[in-house]
Formats: sequence, structure tokens, C-alpha cells
Amino acid sequence: MEGPPAAWDGLRETAARLRSRDLYGFAFPGKESGLFGHFFELHAMFGGRMFEDEGSPTPRMNDEAGHRALALLKDLYERAAPGETPDWHYDEVAACFREGRAAMCTDWPGGFYTYGDTESAVRDRYDVALYPEGDAGRFVYSSSHTFAIPETVSDRPAALELLRFLTSRRSQAYEARLGTLPARNDALEDARADAEPGSLAERRWGLLEESQRYALIPPKHENYPAVEDAMWEGIREALLGNKGIDQALRDTEESARLAAEGERS
Repeated sequence: MEGPPAAWDGLRETAARLRSRDLYGFAFPGKESGLFGHFFELHAMFGGRMFEDEGSPTPRMNDEAGHRALALLKDLYERAAPGETPDWHYDEVAACFREGRAAMCTDWPGGFYTYGDTESAVRDRYDVALYPEGDAGRFVYSSSHTFAIPETVSDRPAALELLRFLTSRRSQAYEARLGTLPARNDALEDARADAEPGSLAERRWGLLEESQRYALIPPKHENYPAVEDAMWEGIREALLGNKGIDQALRDTEESARLAAEGERS
């Protein structure tokens, strides 16, 4: 590879070319929020608009952008990714890359520190890059962690104490030093100050700062988690070969609509 693929079509072809008996071309999560997130991003990058700004989180995915997004994921799975992909979430993907068994992968920023571990096979042998782009630009389904206290909490003072601890400058800076993009600007500056000039870590902070411009924010609605579950389960059916792309998109959109309206068990 002379450099990271600039577009998803380029990544697909590069990943397929690099696939061999001993190396996967590209590793990505094939279930749960990781799979949904990749589809959500690709749908937007191919020009789709999945959710409205207000109202129930009923997705619009059975369109040209959805077809292209799902076709790309299915093609990557069949031509470049591990056969175990439908059973993998981010931890398994990261482990595959750390073991030197994948040429490329996607991962959350918080896993950055594991690639430099002494047991990592790719230590000092890997690089980081911005997400590839689609026809409509670049979108990234990632942000800072959010914390909340449920109404049913039994010990509110203790919950408040925990919340203050988790959102403190010290705690946020600790997490940022492991790779996470923190919500607190002061914690972010603390972590960036530790990076050596010209190092991979310093350049990665610059890429994360740029990535914030492409943040793809999901709906804020009580039924949204159920919608996400319905969508990744339906998308996964296409990866497994249980449904064709057209049927998977139709069925998943309907299942997600019921979830958005609170009718899905």
C-alpha cells in the first residue's frame, strides 16, 4: 500500500487485493452497534438521510444509498474479511489487527493504546488515517461518552459522586491518554500535551480533531436503541446470506419502523 484508500470503493478493491491465506484485507464488526454504525455512516456517505431531526426515529434505509451501503459491506465480508465477522464486535476486530492478521480495520479511538502494547504484533508497524469518503463526503458515527443517572437509582448521592468522578478533568484525561476523544477540552489538552512532537500519537490527535467535523449524531429518542437493534439484526441477515440485499432492506426498514413506534417486542 502506498497510502490509505481515500474512498470506500478504493478500500474495497485494496482489501480484496491484499486478502491472502494468511492475511485478511479488512476487518470490521459484523454485529450489534458496530455493524449498525458502519451501515449508518456508509448510508450517509452515499447520500442518504436516515433519520429526521424530530419525531420518532423511523429510519429511511431502503433506498439507493442503503443498497450501496449494504452491498459494500457484504462485498467486503465475502472478498476481504474473516469468516467469523458476523460474530465479531470491536474487541474481536481489534484483536485480529493486533495479531497481524488484517491489513486494515476500523476501531474506536479508545482502543488506540492496545496497538502499542508489548504483546501487539503490529507495534511500530501500523499507521492511522481518516475514514475514506463516499460520494456525499465523510461521516463518522462516533463521539464522546455520555453519562446519565436513571430515575430508578437507589442511591442518588452515590450516583452523583460517581458521575462527578467520571466527568472530572483527571478521569477524562486518563481515558484520553488511552486514546478516547474526551468531552472536556481541558482533559483533551492534557492528553495532547503528553504526545511527543512528530509522533504517531500527536498526528492521531490532529486526525481526531478533524474527524469531529464529520460527526454523525443519532436521534435522541427513547425508542432509538430498539431501532438500532432491529437494524443491525436485519443487516446481518444479508451478510449471512439468509436474505438478498433488497429483501433485507425492505424487512429491516419495516422492523425498524415498528421499533421506532414502540411496537416491536
